[in-house]
Amino acid sequence: MHEHVKHLHENRKVLKKVLALVFGFMLVEFLVGWLSGSLALFADAGHMFADSAALLIAFFAAWMATRRAPPEKTFGYLKIETLAGLFNCLILSGVAFFIVLEAVEKILKPAQSIATLPVVLVAALGLIINLFVVRELHGGKEIYMKAAFYEVIFDTAGSIIVLVSAAVMQFTHIYYFDGIAALILGILIMPRLVGLFKGVFDAILETVPNHIDLQKLIKDVLKVKGVKEIHDLHVWEIATGFVTLSAHVVAPKEEVIHEVEEMLHEKYHIWHATIQFEPKPLKEKLVHGRWQS
Repeated sequence: MHEHVKHLHENRKVLKKVLALVFGFMLVEFLVGWLSGSLALFADAGHMFADSAALLIAFFAAWMATRRAPPEKTFGYLKIETLAGLFNCLILSGVAFFIVLEAVEKILKPAQSIATLPVVLVAALGLIINLFVVRELHGGKEIYMKAAFYEVIFDTAGSIIVLVSAAVMQFTHIYYFDGIAALILGILIMPRLVGLFKGVFDAILETVPNHIDLQKLIKDVLKVKGVKEIHDLHVWEIATGFVTLSAHVVAPKEEVIHEVEEMLHEKYHIWHATIQFEPKPLKEKLVHGRWQS
Protein backbone atom coordinates (compact mmCIF):
# COMPACT_ATOMS: atom_id res chain seq x y z
CA MET A 1 0.00 0.00 0.00
CA HIS A 2 2.85 2.36 0.91
CA GLU A 3 4.54 1.69 -2.44
CA HIS A 4 1.26 2.33 -4.27
CA VAL A 5 0.81 5.73 -2.59
CA LYS A 6 4.46 6.58 -3.28
CA HIS A 7 3.92 5.74 -6.97
CA LEU A 8 0.85 8.00 -7.09
CA HIS A 9 2.89 10.87 -5.63
CA GLU A 10 5.51 10.29 -8.35
CA ASN A 11 2.76 10.44 -10.99
CA ARG A 12 1.61 13.77 -9.56
CA LYS A 13 5.12 15.22 -9.77
CA VAL A 14 5.51 14.16 -13.41
CA LEU A 15 2.05 15.44 -14.36
CA LYS A 16 2.57 18.77 -12.59
CA LYS A 17 5.82 19.36 -14.49
CA VAL A 18 4.35 18.29 -17.84
CA LEU A 19 1.14 20.30 -17.33
CA ALA A 20 3.08 23.49 -16.56
CA LEU A 21 5.22 22.98 -19.67
CA VAL A 22 2.33 22.21 -22.05
CA PHE A 23 0.03 24.94 -20.71
CA GLY A 24 2.83 27.53 -20.83
CA PHE A 25 3.70 26.63 -24.42
CA MET A 26 0.02 26.70 -25.39
CA LEU A 27 -0.10 30.37 -24.35
CA VAL A 28 3.04 31.04 -26.41
CA GLU A 29 1.44 29.41 -29.47
CA PHE A 30 -1.76 31.42 -29.09
CA LEU A 31 0.24 34.65 -28.80
CA VAL A 32 2.66 33.97 -31.70
CA GLY A 33 -0.19 32.62 -33.85
CA TRP A 34 -2.14 35.84 -33.30
CA LEU A 35 0.86 38.17 -33.84
CA SER A 36 2.18 36.32 -36.91
CA GLY A 37 -1.24 35.85 -38.50
CA SER A 38 -0.81 32.05 -38.65
CA LEU A 39 -4.10 30.24 -38.13
CA ALA A 40 -2.29 26.87 -38.28
CA LEU A 41 -0.26 27.77 -35.19
CA PHE A 42 -3.43 28.98 -33.49
CA ALA A 43 -5.05 25.62 -34.36
CA ASP A 44 -2.10 23.73 -32.91
CA ALA A 45 -2.58 25.76 -29.73
CA GLY A 46 -6.12 24.34 -29.72
CA HIS A 47 -4.60 20.86 -29.70
CA MET A 48 -2.32 21.96 -26.87
CA PHE A 49 -5.43 23.07 -25.01
CA ALA A 50 -6.85 19.55 -25.37
CA ASP A 51 -3.57 18.16 -24.05
CA SER A 52 -3.65 20.57 -21.11
CA ALA A 53 -7.20 19.50 -20.26
CA ALA A 54 -6.28 15.79 -20.47
CA LEU A 55 -3.22 16.35 -18.28
CA LEU A 56 -5.24 18.41 -15.80
CA ILE A 57 -7.81 15.59 -15.50
CA ALA A 58 -4.98 13.07 -15.08
CA PHE A 59 -3.36 15.25 -12.40
CA PHE A 60 -6.70 15.58 -10.64
CA ALA A 61 -7.19 11.80 -10.70
CA ALA A 62 -3.72 11.25 -9.22
CA TRP A 63 -4.35 13.94 -6.59
CA MET A 64 -7.72 12.51 -5.57
CA ALA A 65 -6.23 9.03 -5.26
CA THR A 66 -4.04 10.28 -2.38
CA ARG A 67 -6.64 12.51 -0.73
CA ARG A 68 -8.83 11.45 2.21
CA ALA A 69 -12.52 12.00 1.37
CA PRO A 70 -14.80 13.78 3.89
CA PRO A 71 -17.23 11.41 5.68
CA GLU A 72 -20.40 12.87 4.14
CA LYS A 73 -19.03 12.43 0.59
CA THR A 74 -18.62 8.67 0.33
CA PHE A 75 -17.08 8.94 -3.14
CA GLY A 76 -15.23 12.17 -2.40
CA TYR A 77 -15.03 14.57 -5.34
CA LEU A 78 -14.25 11.92 -7.95
CA LYS A 79 -17.22 12.85 -10.18
CA ILE A 80 -15.66 16.29 -10.72
CA GLU A 81 -13.53 14.49 -13.31
CA THR A 82 -16.69 13.93 -15.40
CA LEU A 83 -17.70 17.59 -15.06
CA ALA A 84 -14.20 18.66 -16.09
CA GLY A 85 -14.45 16.37 -19.12
CA LEU A 86 -17.79 17.90 -20.11
CA PHE A 87 -16.37 21.43 -19.75
CA ASN A 88 -13.40 20.40 -21.90
CA CYS A 89 -15.78 19.06 -24.59
CA LEU A 90 -17.76 22.30 -24.75
CA ILE A 91 -14.66 24.51 -24.97
CA LEU A 92 -12.98 22.25 -27.53
CA SER A 93 -16.16 22.21 -29.66
CA GLY A 94 -16.06 26.00 -29.86
CA VAL A 95 -12.34 26.00 -30.71
CA ALA A 96 -12.77 23.37 -33.46
CA PHE A 97 -15.76 25.18 -34.99
CA PHE A 98 -13.87 28.50 -35.02
CA ILE A 99 -10.72 26.96 -36.55
CA VAL A 100 -12.60 25.19 -39.37
CA LEU A 101 -14.59 28.32 -40.30
CA GLU A 102 -11.48 30.53 -40.25
CA ALA A 103 -9.47 27.93 -42.18
CA VAL A 104 -12.02 27.77 -45.01
CA GLU A 105 -11.98 31.57 -45.21
CA LYS A 106 -8.16 31.61 -45.29
CA ILE A 107 -8.09 29.05 -48.11
CA LEU A 108 -10.58 31.07 -50.16
CA LYS A 109 -8.89 34.37 -49.30
CA PRO A 110 -5.23 33.66 -48.44
CA ALA A 111 -3.33 36.17 -46.33
CA GLN A 112 -1.05 38.57 -48.19
CA SER A 113 1.79 37.77 -45.81
CA ILE A 114 2.51 35.72 -42.70
CA ALA A 115 5.55 36.07 -40.44
CA THR A 116 6.62 32.49 -41.13
CA LEU A 117 10.00 32.49 -39.38
CA PRO A 118 8.53 32.84 -35.85
CA VAL A 119 5.99 30.14 -36.77
CA VAL A 120 8.77 27.76 -37.90
CA LEU A 121 10.72 28.38 -34.69
CA VAL A 122 7.70 27.96 -32.40
CA ALA A 123 6.48 24.85 -34.26
CA ALA A 124 9.96 23.30 -34.00
CA LEU A 125 10.06 24.10 -30.29
CA GLY A 126 6.58 22.61 -29.94
CA LEU A 127 7.76 19.38 -31.56
CA ILE A 128 10.70 19.19 -29.13
CA ILE A 129 8.41 19.82 -26.15
CA ASN A 130 5.95 17.15 -27.32
CA LEU A 131 8.76 14.61 -27.68
CA PHE A 132 10.01 15.49 -24.19
CA VAL A 133 6.49 15.07 -22.75
CA VAL A 134 6.09 11.72 -24.55
CA ARG A 135 9.30 10.54 -22.86
CA GLU A 136 8.10 11.74 -19.44
CA LEU A 137 4.70 10.04 -19.72
CA HIS A 138 5.92 6.83 -21.35
CA GLY A 139 5.53 3.74 -19.18
CA GLY A 140 2.60 4.96 -17.08
CA LYS A 141 0.39 1.99 -16.16
CA GLU A 142 -2.64 3.84 -14.82
CA ILE A 143 -5.49 4.51 -17.26
CA TYR A 144 -5.29 8.28 -16.80
CA MET A 145 -1.51 8.24 -17.46
CA LYS A 146 -2.01 6.23 -20.66
CA ALA A 147 -4.77 8.61 -21.80
CA ALA A 148 -2.51 11.63 -21.29
CA PHE A 149 0.32 9.84 -23.13
CA TYR A 150 -1.81 9.13 -26.21
CA GLU A 151 -3.16 12.71 -26.22
CA VAL A 152 0.40 14.06 -26.52
CA ILE A 153 1.38 11.47 -29.15
CA PHE A 154 -1.58 12.68 -31.22
CA ASP A 155 -0.53 16.33 -30.77
CA THR A 156 3.00 15.61 -32.00
CA ALA A 157 1.50 15.05 -35.46
CA GLY A 158 -0.07 18.53 -35.24
CA SER A 159 3.31 20.12 -34.52
CA ILE A 160 4.80 18.37 -37.57
CA ILE A 161 1.95 19.62 -39.81
CA VAL A 162 2.46 23.23 -38.64
CA LEU A 163 6.24 22.97 -39.03
CA VAL A 164 6.00 21.61 -42.58
CA SER A 165 3.39 24.18 -43.70
CA ALA A 166 5.38 27.06 -42.17
CA ALA A 167 8.60 25.85 -43.82
CA VAL A 168 6.86 25.60 -47.22
CA MET A 169 5.45 29.14 -46.84
CA GLN A 170 8.87 30.44 -45.76
CA PHE A 171 10.39 29.40 -49.08
CA THR A 172 7.43 29.66 -51.49
CA HIS A 173 5.47 32.60 -50.03
CA ILE A 174 2.27 30.74 -50.94
CA TYR A 175 0.17 31.46 -47.87
CA TYR A 176 -2.94 29.35 -48.45
CA PHE A 177 -0.91 26.45 -47.01
CA ASP A 178 -1.59 28.03 -43.62
CA GLY A 179 -5.33 27.65 -44.17
CA ILE A 180 -4.92 24.05 -45.37
CA ALA A 181 -2.82 23.14 -42.32
CA ALA A 182 -5.34 24.83 -40.00
CA LEU A 183 -8.23 22.96 -41.65
CA ILE A 184 -6.43 19.62 -41.21
CA LEU A 185 -5.77 20.41 -37.54
CA GLY A 186 -9.36 21.55 -37.02
CA ILE A 187 -10.67 18.30 -38.53
CA LEU A 188 -8.20 16.26 -36.45
CA ILE A 189 -9.76 17.70 -33.29
CA MET A 190 -13.06 16.03 -34.20
CA PRO A 191 -12.09 12.40 -33.36
CA ARG A 192 -10.73 13.57 -30.01
CA LEU A 193 -13.93 15.49 -29.41
CA VAL A 194 -16.09 12.45 -30.22
CA GLY A 195 -13.97 10.32 -27.89
CA LEU A 196 -14.27 12.87 -25.08
CA PHE A 197 -18.04 13.18 -25.48
CA LYS A 198 -18.36 9.38 -25.48
CA GLY A 199 -16.28 9.16 -22.31
CA VAL A 200 -18.44 11.77 -20.55
CA PHE A 201 -21.65 10.14 -21.80
CA ASP A 202 -20.51 6.70 -20.61
CA ALA A 203 -19.51 8.13 -17.22
CA ILE A 204 -22.91 9.77 -16.74
CA LEU A 205 -24.75 6.57 -17.73
CA GLU A 206 -22.30 4.51 -15.63
CA THR A 207 -21.51 2.24 -18.57
CA VAL A 208 -19.20 -0.77 -18.18
CA PRO A 209 -15.60 0.51 -18.66
CA ASN A 210 -14.09 -0.15 -22.10
CA HIS A 211 -11.20 -2.18 -20.70
CA ILE A 212 -13.56 -4.73 -19.09
CA ASP A 213 -15.17 -7.50 -21.15
CA LEU A 214 -18.45 -8.05 -19.30
CA GLN A 215 -19.21 -11.45 -20.84
CA LYS A 216 -15.73 -12.72 -20.00
CA LEU A 217 -16.10 -11.41 -16.45
CA ILE A 218 -19.38 -13.31 -16.07
CA LYS A 219 -17.77 -16.53 -17.34
CA ASP A 220 -14.83 -16.07 -14.96
CA VAL A 221 -17.18 -15.63 -11.99
CA LEU A 222 -19.09 -18.78 -12.96
CA LYS A 223 -15.79 -20.69 -13.18
CA VAL A 224 -15.12 -20.06 -9.48
CA LYS A 225 -15.72 -23.35 -7.66
CA GLY A 226 -19.11 -23.35 -5.95
CA VAL A 227 -20.71 -20.49 -7.90
CA LYS A 228 -24.07 -21.60 -9.30
CA GLU A 229 -25.43 -18.34 -10.61
CA ILE A 230 -24.78 -14.59 -10.86
CA HIS A 231 -27.44 -11.93 -11.37
CA ASP A 232 -28.16 -8.23 -10.77
CA LEU A 233 -24.64 -7.53 -12.03
CA HIS A 234 -23.54 -3.91 -12.37
CA VAL A 235 -20.04 -2.70 -13.31
CA TRP A 236 -19.26 0.99 -13.60
CA GLU A 237 -16.46 3.51 -13.20
CA ILE A 238 -16.84 6.28 -10.62
CA ALA A 239 -13.72 8.01 -11.96
CA THR A 240 -10.68 7.01 -14.00
CA GLY A 241 -9.35 3.76 -12.57
CA PHE A 242 -12.00 3.60 -9.81
CA VAL A 243 -14.07 0.61 -10.99
CA THR A 244 -16.99 -0.56 -8.85
CA LEU A 245 -18.98 -3.79 -9.07
CA SER A 246 -22.13 -5.05 -7.40
CA ALA A 247 -23.79 -8.43 -7.93
CA HIS A 248 -25.80 -11.24 -6.37
CA VAL A 249 -24.05 -14.62 -6.40
CA VAL A 250 -25.76 -17.94 -5.69
CA ALA A 251 -23.42 -20.39 -3.95
CA PRO A 252 -23.70 -23.19 -1.34
CA LYS A 253 -21.52 -21.35 1.19
CA GLU A 254 -20.59 -17.73 1.84
CA GLU A 255 -16.83 -18.39 1.71
CA VAL A 256 -17.14 -18.68 -2.09
CA ILE A 257 -17.80 -14.92 -2.22
CA HIS A 258 -14.26 -14.23 -0.97
CA GLU A 259 -12.86 -16.35 -3.80
CA VAL A 260 -14.93 -14.37 -6.32
CA GLU A 261 -13.60 -11.10 -4.85
CA GLU A 262 -10.00 -12.34 -5.07
CA MET A 263 -10.51 -13.32 -8.71
CA LEU A 264 -11.94 -9.85 -9.49
CA HIS A 265 -8.92 -8.24 -7.80
CA GLU A 266 -6.35 -10.33 -9.65
CA LYS A 267 -7.90 -10.46 -13.14
CA TYR A 268 -9.79 -7.17 -13.40
CA HIS A 269 -8.21 -4.96 -10.71
CA ILE A 270 -11.65 -4.33 -9.22
CA TRP A 271 -11.06 -3.38 -5.58
CA HIS A 272 -14.53 -2.05 -4.81
CA ALA A 273 -16.89 -5.01 -5.16
CA THR A 274 -20.13 -5.50 -3.23
CA ILE A 275 -21.36 -9.07 -3.63
CA GLN A 276 -24.60 -10.30 -2.08
CA PHE A 277 -24.47 -13.97 -1.06
CA GLU A 278 -27.56 -16.10 -1.82
CA PRO A 279 -27.73 -19.77 -0.75
CA LYS A 280 -30.40 -20.48 -3.37
CA PRO A 281 -31.80 -18.69 -6.47
CA LEU A 282 -34.70 -16.29 -6.14
CA LYS A 283 -37.94 -17.48 -7.74
CA GLU A 284 -38.94 -14.06 -9.06
CA LYS A 285 -37.99 -13.11 -12.57
CA LEU A 286 -35.21 -10.53 -12.51
CA VAL A 287 -35.27 -7.48 -14.75
CA HIS A 288 -31.52 -7.56 -15.41
CA GLY A 289 -31.43 -11.28 -16.17
CA ARG A 290 -29.33 -14.02 -14.64
CA TRP A 291 -26.40 -16.17 -15.66
CA GLN A 292 -26.01 -19.75 -14.50
CA SER A 293 -23.04 -22.13 -14.45
